[in-house]
Amino acid sequence: MVEEVRRRPAGLALMPLLVLACFLLAAGIPCRAQADDARYSLGAVQPVMELEVVEEVAGSTWLGFYNIDGTVPTTMALSIVSFPEGWQVTLSTDALSSGTDHATLMVEPSSPAQQPQNCGEPAAKSVWLSGRGYVCADTAWLHILVPAGGGGPTQATVAVRAVATWAAQGSFQQERDFVYAVRVAESPTGRRDWLPPALAAAAAALLGVLRRRHIAKSIIVD
Repeated sequence: MVEEVRRRPAGLALMPLLVLACFLLAAGIPCRAQADDARYSLGAVQPVMELEVVEEVAGSTWLGFYNIDGTVPTTMALSIVSFPEGWQVTLSTDALSSGTDHATLMVEPSSPAQQPQNCGEPAAKSVWLSGRGYVCADTAWLHILVPAGGGGPTQATVAVRAVATWAAQGSFQQERDFVYAVRVAESPTGRRDWLPPALAAAAAALLGVLRRRHIAKSIIVD
């Protein structure tokens, strides 16, 4: 799926350092829990909070999850919980798949580095965290397709719920909603619908002027 989203980074400098917002699923910082020798930790990256999509053009953005302070894997269950009726909103674990209404990631423990990392998987990104370094983040992709001419909203909210669980902790879990403010731009094709009638009208007007000039010249008597 080709990414066709104009992104507004909400005050985050995406380049050149790719400084990304770091969120705890519940409180805004990486979450940590400890039991015996196991440490449970998870951080999340939401690079944009405002999106602009074009009618009939599939737009995409991604969420990243990293585990640099924990010692055990984290299971991430993602689902679409809010979007306007008529829109097609899906999740996938890569940028090209059309996806479904849910996705699951297994976030393994990793370590930060001072240089960009080779994360070794197509669905992982090396991202910069201020004060920590580069980390490998497992990614899930959000895809939005808005039909043209449906009379739907031009601005709306889309929400993705992420639930983190740890196998050794039974029912213990953390969850958070990632919310996007989405603005819909008119399809370029739709904006050009007026062009053929306008050109036809202009041609007819020009033809009328030329005919009148021809008639005027034909009745001149020397």
